[in-house]
Amino acid sequence: MGEGIIGKSSQAAKSAFSSIDEIEGILQAPTRIKNKFGEFDDNGKVRPDQAEIKLTDALILKMEEGVEEPELKDGVFTTWINYAPPGKDPSGRSFFVKGFLKSGEALDAKRRSVDIKEGDIANVYGTRVRLVKATIELFTPKPKPGSDEVPEVVSATNFIVDELGGSAEDIGDHILKLVDGKNIPMATKALMMDARAKRNTQYKDAISNGSLDKLLPVTLDKEGVFHAVTNTPN
Repeated sequence: MGEGIIGKSSQAAKSAFSSIDEIEGILQAPTRIKNKFGEFDDNGKVRPDQAEIKLTDALILKMEEGVEEPELKDGVFTTWINYAPPGKDPSGRSFFVKGFLKSGEALDAKRRSVDIKEGDIANVYGTRVRLVKATIELFTPKPKPGSDEVPEVVSATNFIVDELGGSAEDIGDHILKLVDGKNIPMATKALMMDARAKRNTQYKDAISNGSLDKLLPVTLDKEGVFHAVTNTPN
């Protein structure tokens, strides 16, 4: 790894932060900022302002497969969603409105058991939520005059707001994957390097005192390597 020249763009290393699929934390009210990539794009077009979204006391729940979990400095996670052209309000077709804002309204309505039309994302700010990466269909362009070509739906992928829990992997299954196939020192190190595992210290303690099999379906072989026990039919 890291030697020679890659032959495909798909082989390029992925950014750890852009590879986060699910993360939880205390959602802060977004702030509007100038586009972090600069005022103009390569074609001279004005870039939109962005909504800067932060989670404090954040905990990564799910990464893209094969990408190592990054460390969150001071437990803060920051992401950005295109908001609107400078000096303007966002369009109802934007991801910020159709994805982020509407998902926050839906969560508030669910929590308060009210109609979704009464949902207010302001009630969600300052509470612990889960951000989930999702692809949202924004709009379908109008067909070009005289063309038989059917326009493709315009979509965007970014984070929406959701309740805690959901599809995030169970902590026991998560720990089991971390220790499976590793010896005691390597399993201990894996748990110490993982954000979710660090919050559940009973698993590291169980490795130390030889009782991990009491918490998880795991065995330790003669070489001191952990193996996950799978249920097999009789």
